[in-house]
Amino acid sequence: MISSKTVRRALFILFSLTLLSAGCVRINERQQTEQRQSWNSYVDEFLEAYFVAHPDFAVRAGRHEFDGRLPDWSAGGIAKEVSRLRSEKERVAKFRDLNESDSFERDYLDAVIDADLFWLDSAEWPFRCPQFYADGIDPDVYVSRQYAPVSQRIVAYTRYAKAVPAALQEIRKNLRTPLPRTFVNIGQTTFGGLASFYEKEVPAIFASVKDEQLQKEFREANGAAIGAIKDLDKWFKSQEASATNTFAIGPEKFSEMLRRTEGVEVRLDELEGIGRRDLQRNLAALKEACSAYAPGVTVPDCVARANAHKPVGGVEMARKQLDDLKAFILDKKVVTIPGTEEARVAEAPAYRRWNFAYINIP
Repeated sequence: MISSKTVRRALFILFSLTLLSAGCVRINERQQTEQRQSWNSYVDEFLEAYFVAHPDFAVRAGRHEFDGRLPDWSAGGIAKEVSRLRSEKERVAKFRDLNESDSFERDYLDAVIDADLFWLDSAEWPFRCPQFYADGIDPDVYVSRQYAPVSQRIVAYTRYAKAVPAALQEIRKNLRTPLPRTFVNIGQTTFGGLASFYEKEVPAIFASVKDEQLQKEFREANGAAIGAIKDLDKWFKSQEASATNTFAIGPEKFSEMLRRTEGVEVRLDELEGIGRRDLQRNLAALKEACSAYAPGVTVPDCVARANAHKPVGGVEMARKQLDDLKAFILDKKVVTIPGTEEARVAEAPAYRRWNFAYINIP
């Protein structure tokens, strides 16, 4: 027979364990809350620091207090950014025991830092390829995005134009010669096309601004930018004679690129096999489609025939097709479409028309 004293002791122990368990749960919940608050604060801090280091990116993200500013593209500025990103990567690694959502965000942030470090440090892209600077030097956000009245955007563009000559000097200092021939061509297309855009299209965009002082400052800054961009274009032209064909980064760097910018760990020989099998699958599908579309015609001639069949109307027709495309997607339940915003179809800026396709997403 169990005594009442033994029962009371057992109940006391059970009650104590319950309190202890509840206390542990509360402590654990508090720690998780503190960890999450710490992580969210860090993310805000990281973004603000990233915007300062990449003001061109900040402007495209809608932070217009950064209007007109360009990154520090000097060799010292790039080295400083590499050092900053390495430090941030170490800080990110210290965040552990996050919930599922924050863990995903942490891993995503770590991947972004890793990709930036690959291009800046390992691949040394600012010193090898002029394409590195294409998005940063692009003035499109000021001229085609109607985020503010044109009288306000002319001020932002003027600040940008004033920053262009010094930025182009740093770009020219950074690029190691001799450059690969393909990179010379990229430089001429990217920067040479901008000269014409500054000279012809941009003044027309801001022509409606009536303030004479703003127009005067704009003309002076834009004129200096035009001169600087033409000088850089001439420099690229002068590099043609010594240009090489050694543009490849090699298998080791290519594997590193896949791992650090895409998270792909597959060996190159396996990746090539996957690609070739997929190529054969698509070629077989193309042959089957051509046998129905153009019987007795070779595949290249079939593709040429399909490419030649274009609707008249150009951009206007593309705008009209959006309604048909949206109706098809909704009718066939391909995907859901959130919100009511519509894509807008317009001609790409002249200096961007070398792209196979051009999309500009605010």
